[in-house]
Amino acid sequence: GAEGEKRVVEALLSYGFIVRNVSAKQFSFDCIAYGSGKTFWVQIKNKEPRTKYPDTGLELWRWGYLKKLAAKSGIPVLLLFTDRSKSIYGDWISDLSDEFDGHGNTFNSADGEQMIYFWLKDLKELSLLFAA
Repeated sequence: GAEGEKRVVEALLSYGFIVRNVSAKQFSFDCIAYGSGKTFWVQIKNKEPRTKYPDTGLELWRWGYLKKLAAKSGIPVLLLFTDRSKSIYGDWISDLSDEFDGHGNTFNSADGEQMIYFWLKDLKELSLLFAA
């Protein structure tokens, strides 16, 4: 949602990045950030982690598009989550596993979308993703 996207963009700006909010939903990313010799696409998900499992995720089709975007453009993709806690956490998609390990290959009960989930313990706080 817009509130989460705003929170993430403000955090990226605080790290000195220039952020262009392109919201190209058909290409499955929300913005591009650059600065300090880095350029990267950003996908932002503003959603609560699941309660049954300590994880969070996104639509499997969107995950596939993000991987293709990174491969075709040569520009890394940063997948970030935020929620009511106002924490910002995630990882580079190149560092996330798309292996289904029992909890990952599932369907969203609200709309039947096939999802991919990542354990919260495997995601990093935003500050750690840009630590020198």
